Amino acid sequence: MTLTLNDDTLRPAEAVEALIARFGIWRVAAALAGQMLRPRLPDLHHLPDHLRRDIGLPDLPARRADQVWQRDGGPRADPAFRK
Repeated sequence: MTLTLNDDTLRPAEAVEALIARFGIWRVAAALAGQMLRPRLPDLHHLPDHLRRDIGLPDLPARRADQVWQRDGGPRADPAFRK
């Protein structure tokens, strides 16, 4: 589907008033509360660069060559790369 934007869109306050008029205050309030309590999307910084490019995100900055990852997932400086 293609999204078509119209110039005759409602202001946010008018849109909320139209929703309340159509569905009632309790249903609109319950929907808003449900959206506020909904879990947020995960942070996308953990994705590798090829997946980031697939969804249109820029690549992450290059990591330093002297950082290696431990088994527990944390970075540490590798003594073999000391200057």
